[in-house]
Amino acid sequence: MKTSISIIILTIGLTFYSCERNDLNTDYPFEAEVVGQSISCGEFEIRFINDLDRVLKITGESPYSNIFNAKNLPVELKEKGLIITLNFRKIGESELGICNAYGPSYPWLYVTYAKLK
Repeated sequence: MKTSISIIILTIGLTFYSCERNDLNTDYPFEAEVVGQSISCGEFEIRFINDLDRVLKITGESPYSNIFNAKNLPVELKEKGLIITLNFRKIGESELGICNAYGPSYPWLYVTYAKLK
């Protein structure tokens, strides 16, 4: 009987401790600076300050720059020089904007949450 109870407790304990742990700050895990409005695409651009490897993994982009066009950036955060925290997802093809050839064209992402740091 004691052996059965010990095995059950051990199994339950291992199940809980073996689960993947997520970051504590899952709503706003990334930090970026608002660069300004793109002359090529019209959207505001952001420069990531931290965790560029994770950014590139989510967006599927190559690591040639840490600047991105930020679709869906809240209006109150569209000011050059602001430091923001945000979460985002890979942008869908139907959400991409139109860019002209007036300046550099950076990759796109879709902001899901953002706030002033």
